Amino acid sequence: MKGVGGPQVVNAEESARGVTEGLGRLHFLPGCREAIEPLVQKALRDGTAAPGIDVDSVLYFIRAVNLGLLLQRGAGMEPPPPEVWEEFVARIVGSLAGETGP
Repeated sequence: MKGVGGPQVVNAEESARGVTEGLGRLHFLPGCREAIEPLVQKALRDGTAAPGIDVDSVLYFIRAVNLGLLLQRGAGMEPPPPEVWEEFVARIVGSLAGETGP
């Protein structure tokens, strides 16, 4: 077929290779539970997390956010300024503890 190949095919192959390499980095995620569960359990004991928070749901959320951030970085998307991002994340974490408002 005439016109097949060229820069578009090379770019598509490079993109696919980048996705494959990025997904290969996810090997650490199965060990996420061992790293995170003790922190969630401690937060439940000391009241930092609201009672009844499901550990599996917290782990799923962390994996989903991590994967999304990997994809955004791989796509070259710029994150918000660190101070804005940190405030946003602090609000999310605070909501897990049942806190409301700023």
